[in-house]
Amino acid sequence: MAVPLFLNMPSTPRKFSFLKFLGFLGLAFLISIVAIFVFKDEAIRIVGGKVGSEILGARLEIGQFHWNVLTQKVVIKDMIIAHPPGFGEGRFIEIPQVVVQYDLAALLKGNIHMPLVALDLKELNVIRTAEGKLNVDALKVLHPEKKEKFVMPEFQIDELKLNIGKVLFNDHYKKPMPQLLVYDIDLKNKSFKNINNVNKLIAVVLAQALKPTAIQSAGIYAATALAGAAFLPAAVLGVIVATDSSTGEFSVSAAKAFEAALKFVKEKGRLIKADKAKGLIEANIQGVDIKIKVEKISVFKSRMTVAGRKYMLAKKQFAAGILYQIGGGL
Repeated sequence: MAVPLFLNMPSTPRKFSFLKFLGFLGLAFLISIVAIFVFKDEAIRIVGGKVGSEILGARLEIGQFHWNVLTQKVVIKDMIIAHPPGFGEGRFIEIPQVVVQYDLAALLKGNIHMPLVALDLKELNVIRTAEGKLNVDALKVLHPEKKEKFVMPEFQIDELKLNIGKVLFNDHYKKPMPQLLVYDIDLKNKSFKNINNVNKLIAVVLAQALKPTAIQSAGIYAATALAGAAFLPAAVLGVIVATDSSTGEFSVSAAKAFEAALKFVKEKGRLIKADKAKGLIEANIQGVDIKIKVEKISVFKSRMTVAGRKYMLAKKQFAAGILYQIGGGL
């Protein structure tokens, strides 16, 4: 008696195929879950950039956005704010990282409560035009009296921890040539309490950045007054600088650094003396007496010190501006 063919077929392949199917199903489910979280972050990053641009009145770009529900933490990286319209291209504010600790229970009730926000501002590029207008004052967010298309929801920051690196001041006002001043703010973990609106948040950050400089912004004064935040004195005074020099290290040879400094001096001012063997350059740039010292650290590393004085007064920020511009060309 002949046995039907299907009775001779082993059951293993069918079982294997079913397990394989379950494996594929599980993998597809896992990929879907990951995709939801990835695209969630990506969607918020894109929308956040557009909404932020509308609020600020300047283009906002967010490099990365990570929202962790389990740790109740949001991490924003590589945030760039461009100059407001009318002030050219380039970066106005560079913020490498913002870390937000939020209250999930409050969020589920529709309230935005952030016990802690840590903000690192690396660089602020202030421009003053030939007409005396500041790019800081052009930010729409500093004029809360204006009606906006998008209304920022209410929020509460219990504590803001602020780090600020440096402020670059590109001044064209009443200058035969644009003047670049660099202020090393070096603010670390400065704490502020009870920040409850976006105008106050922006005003506090910008006010702390400009406080050690001689830059006076009417927009920041108005915003802090309307927000009820007395973070500025009655008048902003420049910090008295005890030293006249600024020093930086570069990943190039001392010879290359010296040639870059010499080229800059010849293009921007009047060369007085240059001694390559000693690494010394003396010049006058925009009425400021400049001395540049280039030292060898190693074969491919050098140190440059730029000192500036005018009428025997230290010009540290001007010297730092020259160092910054020379370094940008290396």
